[in-house]
Amino acid sequence: MVVNPMKPATGRVIALLGCIGGMSVLCLGQTPSPIAPLWDYREAHSLTYHPGVGVLAVGGFDGGMTLSSTEAYDPIADAWNPLASLPAPRQDHTAHPTEDGVVIIGGWDGTSNYPTELMRYSADVDGWTPGPSLPSGRAGHASCTMPFGRILITGGYDGTSDQAGTFWLNTLNNTLEAGPDLNIARSSHALVALYDGSAVAIGGFNPDAGYQLASCERYDPISLAWQPIADLPWAADHLAAVAIDGGAGPGIVVLGGRVYNPELNLFEGTPQGAWYDVANDVWWGFGLQNGHSYHGAFAYNSGWFSTLIVTGGANETGFNVTTTYAPFESVLWDGGSQSAVGTDVIPDFPGRFRAASTTWTSGGSTWGMVCGGDADGVGTGWVIDLTPIGSTASPGLPSATQPPLTAFPNPAIDRVILPQLTATTPWTARDLQGKAVARGQGPAVPVADWAPGTYTIHPETGGFARIQVVPFPRP
Repeated sequence: MVVNPMKPATGRVIALLGCIGGMSVLCLGQTPSPIAPLWDYREAHSLTYHPGVGVLAVGGFDGGMTLSSTEAYDPIADAWNPLASLPAPRQDHTAHPTEDGVVIIGGWDGTSNYPTELMRYSADVDGWTPGPSLPSGRAGHASCTMPFGRILITGGYDGTSDQAGTFWLNTLNNTLEAGPDLNIARSSHALVALYDGSAVAIGGFNPDAGYQLASCERYDPISLAWQPIADLPWAADHLAAVAIDGGAGPGIVVLGGRVYNPELNLFEGTPQGAWYDVANDVWWGFGLQNGHSYHGAFAYNSGWFSTLIVTGGANETGFNVTTTYAPFESVLWDGGSQSAVGTDVIPDFPGRFRAASTTWTSGGSTWGMVCGGDADGVGTGWVIDLTPIGSTASPGLPSATQPPLTAFPNPAIDRVILPQLTATTPWTARDLQGKAVARGQGPAVPVADWAPGTYTIHPETGGFARIQVVPFPRP
């Protein structure tokens, strides 16, 4: 079965507006679009796109038992189709696409069994075959795709203790080899691959090292070793992290995470985010509107600005604790200053506990998907269009391929100078919603009558300048 990932069946396209200081800002070009529910309700499952079959949901927990069933989502029919089941139940595993299908790494069966064999799904025959084996089973590990067809596997819990071991899976020849140990054993952590061939392990859990961890470390592809880096501003596990690039250089944004509240004897999602400045080895924190744990995140690039999408998650969890859910949330991200300039709840999209998510690109479009883990136990899901706005020259937002022009003073009170412009160069000023607020020509842009906020100046000769207008200082 070959599917077309370009056409989610619901097809709703709605502009979502948030509010920062009374000024509307464009957060998303599309709201998440609901899709048909899973055949089996699942949490702690995997979700992986493969062009031959669609989006595969594998294993997981249905609220009563660990699952071995597998199903694939067909975006054209808006329907899930059953596929060959795993040979044995498995949850809390990770999954990645391969040339012929999908590989499943780690997990456990809900009892004391932590399987060591990697399982490979073949789209050609709709069947599972065992791959190479880890020296011990593990759940709560992390894995990410690296250059040259390799998958990096880090940490995890083997049923007895948290692990520091790492492994390389070569998907081209189906071999597994040991990598350098982490400096600190960790499970339930985040792992993010960076553009230079390195990877960063963030936070996690280890009772022998203080339970929730703030420590982070980076794999150096030159020394082939893990190097400690700056600690997170808070200690957390079950957190979400995404790589992001911008005018200040590449970095990582961490969103939320699970922390322990000793007064209430429960776990809470933290309403915090932080950006890791790779070049300077420092974290910069910012606030979120809700606490999030057991969640995922997507990065929605729109040129100089981006939107980070937090896919709900849980706020309160624990033994004999009623799980509370956090809604979807968006963070408007300024790629120039690498800072959050606003956050907003995405209405009508409640949180989900141990949901699975994935992204894929096909035909020039990028999609994000999340399913399962919903409070009603139905297995609902959503598809989100993550195609960069700059790739389609959306009005009001700078193209990702155009570097910003120089503007000074910035922030500005009464006027801004763009020295690259001639005296006759026409320009248009737009707010973050894309609305034209002023037009003129020449290098001097008068801003005294503009409301305080962020704007972009677009000369007809190309390029753009992002400026901040601030109020006149009071005596």
